[in-house]
Amino acid sequence: MEEGVWPQSVESWLNAAEEEIARLPPKVADLRTAEQFILCNTRLWWSAEASGSPCAKALVRNGFTAANLPRGAHDSFERFLMILSSAALVRPQIGSTARRDLGADEARLLRAVSLCQEGYSCNAAMVLKNWLPPTAIRVALRSLTAFSILAAMEGLVLPLRSLVSPGVPAGVPAGAAETAPPREMMH
Repeated sequence: MEEGVWPQSVESWLNAAEEEIARLPPKVADLRTAEQFILCNTRLWWSAEASGSPCAKALVRNGFTAANLPRGAHDSFERFLMILSSAALVRPQIGSTARRDLGADEARLLRAVSLCQEGYSCNAAMVLKNWLPPTAIRVALRSLTAFSILAAMEGLVLPLRSLVSPGVPAGVPAGAAETAPPREMMH
């Protein structure tokens, strides 16, 4: 199999991805630290956008600074979320910061980040297709990819979950594939 080429058709990949979302850890506490960081900041930014609170957005910026992420990572993250919130045909369901379980749309966003980090931006675009029109996907994907790469360079790496891993052959039943091996996080 050629490096970077997905062994599944787009339709079977999307079906497998949706099945996997149903199997993701239902509780935020079950996620890895990198996933929790991105989820928490997404929820905080999303609630700030809804309420118009500049303080919550400042907390997101401070969180990126405390995590030692470059300014460009925060800018790209915020730009991506601005596009997602303003151009969405279907608004993603992002929970409050107090919510303890992981929503399906939140799982899709984490998937898109992990796909971009692994170089599968075309597949991340398929995830964004759940909410955005094609023209907005192209713009949003640039920001998401920039954020994802900058975060990964600083050790904030999200795992590729089982059925989105490029090594999983087509037709593998749900739950039969192993989770992609985790990378070491740098501190």
